[in-house]
Amino acid sequence: LPCWAVMVTFEAPVPVDFGGAFLEGDPLSWVCRNTSQPGRPPEESWVLHGGPGWSETHLERDPEEVAEMLMGAFASRFGPLPDASFRRGHRWRYAQPRDAAGVDALHDARLGIGVCGDAFPGGRVEGALLSGRAVAGRILAQAPPAAANPLGEARPGTSEQLPLL
Repeated sequence: LPCWAVMVTFEAPVPVDFGGAFLEGDPLSWVCRNTSQPGRPPEESWVLHGGPGWSETHLERDPEEVAEMLMGAFASRFGPLPDASFRRGHRWRYAQPRDAAGVDALHDARLGIGVCGDAFPGGRVEGALLSGRAVAGRILAQAPPAAANPLGEARPGTSEQLPLL
């Protein structure tokens, strides 16, 4: 599914008490204060994502027009915004999986292999983490009991440590 994204830098802080939010409905689906992430520049910058349906409807629009529309939606939802010193719209034509149909990962127990990633639950880094945990759990469930110890404690009756994954 497509996603229109806007990066905007404001001349003053946006008066909200959160660093990011998933939003239901269109046009916005996610907003994030970029400066709330470690190691980011101190300027007050935000990333605004259009929802999949809205982004698909407006797929061929001009990036500047989309930036204006999403900033307007942000302002109408959270109040007046400070002046922007920079803004840029970017279209991701293939940003998210269309439908993972409830599949969190793939695993072939016979071969002992699995496939995981952000293409499964939700298309974001959080989905990649959950997918990786799901396939790891399936692999560990079929491992011999002595090997199924992801915390690295000593095997019973030995002082040998298992390596941390």
